[in-house]
Amino acid sequence: MSNDKIDFRLSTDQPYYFDWLQRTVTVQFHGIDPITEVRLYGFAEPDVDEDPRGPLGVHTIAHLDPKDYDMEGERIVFSWATLNNDQHTYNLALEYARRRWRAANTAPATLAEDR
Repeated sequence: MSNDKIDFRLSTDQPYYFDWLQRTVTVQFHGIDPITEVRLYGFAEPDVDEDPRGPLGVHTIAHLDPKDYDMEGERIVFSWATLNNDQHTYNLALEYARRRWRAANTAPATLAEDR
């Protein structure tokens, strides 16, 4: 049975009837924003956009991808608002992410056979 409400206190998958799509989707918990401490959620289905104007609101996930900053590591999840509503929180998020990433290896690899 699906619900028409999302319980943002839960850390488990939740079925949600998305009226706009006329179908049930799965809401997944992704953690807590390290800057704002907002609980973060997204949809399991890749064809459903995580749009902050939709049912997830301030809980909508967004990512910083190290490749966009010439770095390596894992994408880091923040709230959409942290990365888009305020330059100060964006800068804090970027600083947080850069401490966890490493510089990309821009030098070409040298193979043992090439020596």
